[in-house]
Amino acid sequence: MQQAYWYRTVFNGYEPDNNVRFTAELEGTIYTAFELHCNFVANDGCSVVSIHREKDASFSWVNGDRSGAAGSWAEAWENLPALITDPDHYQESEIFNL
Repeated sequence: MQQAYWYRTVFNGYEPDNNVRFTAELEGTIYTAFELHCNFVANDGCSVVSIHREKDASFSWVNGDRSGAAGSWAEAWENLPALITDPDHYQESEIFNL
């Protein structure tokens, strides 16, 4: 299956800008993300934010010192900080094939 990645730069008020890397698989004509990684920088510190698909098709997520398992990408996404999931503004790069 064709895989690709792209970057989303998120902008949030007076917070530093952050780059989030998404990795996805091409399903028909749509890329479906299965992995996300960001070394997140905020005014109050730094942390790692990620989502990773497991072999059983579930997802694990990390949000700083919190982590967990999720049955879907959407469920894992809900556990990430709003500065990533609901930024004031974002821009996405072109898609790069792996």
